[in-house]
This record gives sequence, C-alpha cells and structure tokens, in this order.
Amino acid sequence: MIGVYHRCVADTVARFAGFVAKYMGDGVLIYFGYPRAHEDDAERAVRAGLAVIEAVGRLPAREHLRVRRHRDRDELRHLPSSAPGRRS
Repeated sequence: MIGVYHRCVADTVARFAGFVAKYMGDGVLIYFGYPRAHEDDAERAVRAGLAVIEAVGRLPAREHLRVRRHRDRDELRHLPSSAPGRRS
C-alpha cells in the first residue's frame, strides 16, 4: 500500500512542478521551487496538497486511510476501525 501511495503522491505533485526530495515511511518530503523556481510556487504547493488529499482518497485500500493537510506537510495514517470519527 505504501508503494501505491508514494506513486500517487509523486505523480500528483509532478503535475504542479513539485520535487519529491525524500520518502519517509508513510510521509513524503516535497520541494516546490526546486530545482527551478516559479513565481507561484506557494500556490502550486497548496494546490498540490489539496490534489494529493483527493487522489489518495480515491486509492483502493483494504484499510481505512486518512490524509491530513498541515501547513508544512501532508500525512497518510491508518485509522483503526475503533478510532473515534471513523467514517464507514
């Protein structure tokens, strides 16, 4: 599942000229403005983050997955069936 997630994130951020700098378990460090800067890199980063949330939500998963967008990172986490707030 992590490999599918990594490919999904990489493909999605590439559409916004994002650069995958490092895979860290279920996290991905992405640079915008590297190796080539664009005037709208901040906007590209936000749009890419929102697109990643949407794309990961469409992934076929045996487990319930949740993506959270933070100011400085996106996260994918396994949400156990007993977790509060879990949607069926």
